[in-house]
Amino acid sequence: RCFGQDDILNSCCLCGIQPFALHNDLCRVSIQIHHTVRISLRKNQILHCKRGEALVHSSFAALEEKLESGWLATMNDTDYVLVEFGPMETFPYVRNAMEDLFSLGYKPILAHVERFECMLADADHVKQLHDMGCMIQTNASSVAGDYGLKVKWFLKKLLKRHLVDFVGTDSHDLTRRKPEMKKCAETIRKVCEPEYADALLYGNAKKILLK
Repeated sequence: RCFGQDDILNSCCLCGIQPFALHNDLCRVSIQIHHTVRISLRKNQILHCKRGEALVHSSFAALEEKLESGWLATMNDTDYVLVEFGPMETFPYVRNAMEDLFSLGYKPILAHVERFECMLADADHVKQLHDMGCMIQTNASSVAGDYGLKVKWFLKKLLKRHLVDFVGTDSHDLTRRKPEMKKCAETIRKVCEPEYADALLYGNAKKILLK
């Protein structure tokens, strides 16, 4: 993925664990080189992050060891961990996994909230996670309506209830999935009050990435 400074600050999708599949023997883990992110922010450089994937045992003892050793990256060396699940995971499964991460001393950020059927079916599920202390991330293209009215209206409902903390581009390249925020930002400015809109588009990510 390629990022400029502004896109990094407007995107929470820099590193994470996906999916958090404890019922499988193995889970897929995405690793991003967050030290380079921090250095590039300070130097105002264009950043190219290489993404690696590995298979690890899904026990919490192993997960805790990987996180504590730095083998798995947290968000900018903080306690925040970006977590992604399969779209068909049940809500009890997601909630239990989040509780377990909290028990290890980490603060989970749920990526792509609009992709999960259990969340789309009931926005109160998102509220339950948010009330637990989970932070919620969504994709700019989804807010802008690129994935249909159902997803757009679902996210509008979450935004009005202040249940979203971060908006990310989910950019993969500069052609097929570009790091575009303008259309999303315009939508958020219409739906949300200025202070909340600023936090979503810049402030919340800045607190984590520029500690």
